[in-house]
Amino acid sequence: MDMEIQDYWPQDEIFFIANCALFPKRVTNSQLAINQESIDMFGYDEKQKILDEYKSKKMLEFEVISDSNGEKKYLISNIDQSKFKTKLTEYVEKFRNDELITSPYKKPAIFIELQGLFNQYLLHTKRTNPIINPYNIWPNWNNFGNIFPFWEIILSSAILSHDIKIKKIGHYPTIRNVNSDLYVPFAEVEIINPEIFQQTLGSKNTSQTGYNAKIGMNGRIPYIELNGVCRALINRNLRKDNNQYIFMNYLVGHTNQVITRNDLPELSGKPDLAVLAKECGFTKKMKNEFFETLSNNMACLKSGHEISNEMANYITNRYTTIIS
Repeated sequence: MDMEIQDYWPQDEIFFIANCALFPKRVTNSQLAINQESIDMFGYDEKQKILDEYKSKKMLEFEVISDSNGEKKYLISNIDQSKFKTKLTEYVEKFRNDELITSPYKKPAIFIELQGLFNQYLLHTKRTNPIINPYNIWPNWNNFGNIFPFWEIILSSAILSHDIKIKKIGHYPTIRNVNSDLYVPFAEVEIINPEIFQQTLGSKNTSQTGYNAKIGMNGRIPYIELNGVCRALINRNLRKDNNQYIFMNYLVGHTNQVITRNDLPELSGKPDLAVLAKECGFTKKMKNEFFETLSNNMACLKSGHEISNEMANYITNRYTTIIS
């Protein structure tokens, strides 16, 4: 099965490719039962088509054998680890650049949001060798129909950003539904980037009296950058066709300037700018800190100014925060 590199791959195939790229000895000479669960590296029905495709590209060799019960199994050998590494790296790079495609109804969040969720878990776990599963990142992981790119996040952090080292990957039966055939993927990793543990503000030094706060946008996501160290994502739900995005995007391009509703002809109707600020993620406490002026028809967003240690802690505790 030769999928376009732009498509999201099935999680089970990513798992197999990752094993070939990172742990080829685990795959070589292992017998993969045709009906076995993904705990043995495959969870789909078209194993032979996929293996035939890899064989045709000289990425591996395999033979079909039968056990005493007549069940077909695959004996894999001669894995070309470098080809699998190249294939995997190209795919993960496209994931990181938000270039993978799927149905809009299934498409996951953009990379910066997913990385933020993952980094938040690493910050809170405080372990140097955590064992991570999708529930740690998405409590609703087992919502069928949606794409939850677990392996992409793990592999991106290991192969591209080098924040973690993967020690082991696998699957175990879910404890949330013991009567189900669902197997939960996991990754045992080692944190090798010490900045992950520097509480999003770097050192979180309470003796520091202030932080430089800069407002920006990454795609459709507004953020507050603190000391150039971390970014607090203040709203991850803006759409480019709504008033909130139009307002926020214009504000970021005109910080420390007074704007009026007349400067925003693209707005639908005559929305209250103070209400739009709230809907963009600015709480009442933050409005006083980040707006020089804010009313029904007028706004002036401050950026590049110093905020207190208390406000910085309030922001990072309230919002998903990632290392810049």
